[in-house]
Amino acid sequence: MVRGRMILALILAPSAAFAQALSAGGALGPSLPPPLPIAQENGGTGVDTPALVHWHACMAGVQAGAGSCTVVYMGDSTVYGWTGAAMTQQNVTYWLAHDLSAGGVNALNAGVCGVSNGSLGGSRYTYDTRFANNGWAESPWTTLGGEAFSAATASPGSTLVFTPGFAANMFNVVYPGTSTGGTYSVTATGGSAVTANSAQVNALYTATATAPSLSAANTLTLDVTAPGAKALCVEAYNSGAASVNIINAGFGGSNVTQWVADTNPWDSLQTLQYLKPALTVIEAGLNEPGQGVSVATFTADLQQVIAAAQAVGDVVLVTGNPQATAAIHAPYMAAMRQLAAQDGIPVLSVDLRWGTQARAAATSPAMMNAGETVHPNAVGYADIAAALAKMLEQ
Repeated sequence: MVRGRMILALILAPSAAFAQALSAGGALGPSLPPPLPIAQENGGTGVDTPALVHWHACMAGVQAGAGSCTVVYMGDSTVYGWTGAAMTQQNVTYWLAHDLSAGGVNALNAGVCGVSNGSLGGSRYTYDTRFANNGWAESPWTTLGGEAFSAATASPGSTLVFTPGFAANMFNVVYPGTSTGGTYSVTATGGSAVTANSAQVNALYTATATAPSLSAANTLTLDVTAPGAKALCVEAYNSGAASVNIINAGFGGSNVTQWVADTNPWDSLQTLQYLKPALTVIEAGLNEPGQGVSVATFTADLQQVIAAAQAVGDVVLVTGNPQATAAIHAPYMAAMRQLAAQDGIPVLSVDLRWGTQARAAATSPAMMNAGETVHPNAVGYADIAAALAKMLEQ
């Protein structure tokens, strides 16, 4: 993640031309209208993606084989993914990596920041099948992507294993130095152990583990040697091939006011800036109405997130997918479009693109999960990612 590479963070937006992204399942796309002109799809801002100079430099570097970059995709549970058995594909970062690669930009669904929100039953330990947990927990500390991976009370020998699902030989772990101390070893398959030592000055650090050979079977193992330590983000990649490495930082049940809490080095915005994303994609506006965050507070806090991301790279905003309670969400979606116009950044309006929640659920195939009215299914996530990829490839 850190190694002098550019890093990005991405937001949501759907496109009708997403059927190709479903090649694994062979499904046909829903009956959406034809794609809108870019300026209109961007919420009428008139801002086109050539304004994303950091992203375009990153993409050009990857295509030339000159260097890698990372995408951090911030948001709530609709970015984290739907917590079902097929979560790997019911996830926008999975499909974004698929679509960018199909368009000639080598991209990986490289890793995550945060456990998301275990207190709401949305822990990566439970639903993200890339993780195998033996004794780790969720920390009460929150970071980019939710609660931190915690070995605070774990016994020596407790392990957390990450299997990325693609050929990788390099693994990064971002972790905080804290007064509580604690250590764990960081090991890639067949490689030498590296120590993540939290007994350091309060700051963020990166431990990098190397596997001696490239393989899709390679794993990253965090093995507790002394209780107390935590991990914030994990990433896998192939050191021999330039790539866009996409990091999922979806924090289930969260709102932007939680993201701007900025006291400790491991808080969301400081972690984001430590990663130095070349592009930050931000999905927001779904949880705030039900959590007492006013439109004015939402706007001010989202501006703070945008400013933090722009200090190190580009920003794209993505509005949330339409909900059954669309009337209470509409002012928040409008505020995002207004901020985008004010700041001169692109915005992808999923709410306008899909229309209503009922319409999204009634397409053939449906884009929403059956039995609930909040989260897209794999079809919906593929649509969002295809539109975003198309926008970023402009």
